[in-house]
Amino acid sequence: MFGTDWFRPSNLSQYWQNREILPSITTIPGFGTAWSQKVAEIGKLGLKRACIFPTCLKYDKRQELYKELEKTDLKQIPFAHIRDDFDIHELGYLRDRWGTEVFNIHTRNYHNFLNPVFDGFRKNIFIEISPGTLFSQVPMESFGGMCIDFAHLENDSHSPEYPNQNQEIIERLKTRFSDHDQAVKTFKAGCSHISAYPKNKWDGYLDKDWNEIRCDLHVYKDLSDFDYLKKYFDYLPNINAMELQNSLEEQIKAIQYIYKMG
Repeated sequence: MFGTDWFRPSNLSQYWQNREILPSITTIPGFGTAWSQKVAEIGKLGLKRACIFPTCLKYDKRQELYKELEKTDLKQIPFAHIRDDFDIHELGYLRDRWGTEVFNIHTRNYHNFLNPVFDGFRKNIFIEISPGTLFSQVPMESFGGMCIDFAHLENDSHSPEYPNQNQEIIERLKTRFSDHDQAVKTFKAGCSHISAYPKNKWDGYLDKDWNEIRCDLHVYKDLSDFDYLKKYFDYLPNINAMELQNSLEEQIKAIQYIYKMG
């Protein structure tokens, strides 16, 4: 079904022949569009494929999500961002029911998937750029490769520029960027996340978990928030998922904007 989505322009450049960008059902609570609203959009927009980010849903809530998805005309979920509480049965459900071929997990949450019960899935699990753990501390050879979160990468490359960022945090971010930048150039990228990165650094926020000022955002306000991606086009993998709290309709507008950049 690659390349058959109605929102994918027919006159794309050769660059996009084996690459695609898909809208996603994200689940971050408290802002943007709720996951239930995005599920309701599937029928309105005539979507047959979408990615899922049940990152903020515990097991029972994920079952609610799956139940609602079953009621739609969605045919495939090519990519899923999983959590460390997924078991082999849940991965099997996504693969067998929805044709999910690519999964990702944060660097700090990979440990459970080293269990031999996941041997049949591990090469389809990709480790994501995220705060806390360096790729040099992860047994990357046990997994399929890496999942590039381009907004995370871009954020950490600019850390000294952010207002009121203290030197200790700047040094930590510089170390993390160096590690992640090297990983991008070293490991196979099986998938990516695409989020917003506004040009105005004052549009950032304080990440209280890590005490960092960040500009990698899960809600975009202007399509120019994706202009930063152009510098990373050499690294875009085959499957790229929008990680945005914006509605699916707004995500599709961003996807079409990015397609025109290539």
